Amino acid sequence: MNTRLLCIALLCLSARSAQAQESSLFRMQADAAGQPAMVFQEVARDDRTSTVELRYPSGSVLGKSMFMLRAGCSLMKERGMPGFTIEALSRQPLRLLIRFASAEEAREHGGQPLREGGLVSAAHCEAITAAVARAHGP
Repeated sequence: MNTRLLCIALLCLSARSAQAQESSLFRMQADAAGQPAMVFQEVARDDRTSTVELRYPSGSVLGKSMFMLRAGCSLMKERGMPGFTIEALSRQPLRLLIRFASAEEAREHGGQPLREGGLVSAAHCEAITAAVARAHGP
């Protein structure tokens, strides 16, 4: 009987720690008409990378791309990093590897035009945020 209670207690503790670990992972959601339109969910992280899943039941290709870029910028800012690159890991589900740049890499490559596979710097993210704010008006 004591062994059974100990096992149940250990299962509860492990479930609670897994839940706590999951809740500390980054999540960004865009809603349309009260329904989740796109979700950017971090599923794993280490010191230099984050693995994310992107779910997008609706929206244009441009809208999805901008959402992914804005979410990457928000994740970078939350983690206190100066820049990042995005690498596709799988298509179903759509998994991406966000690799964070060092301060030196961000200085070296951050001034270059934004291109696919290139480094997205904090300066790029600020420009994107300002453009979105201008587009949506006061």
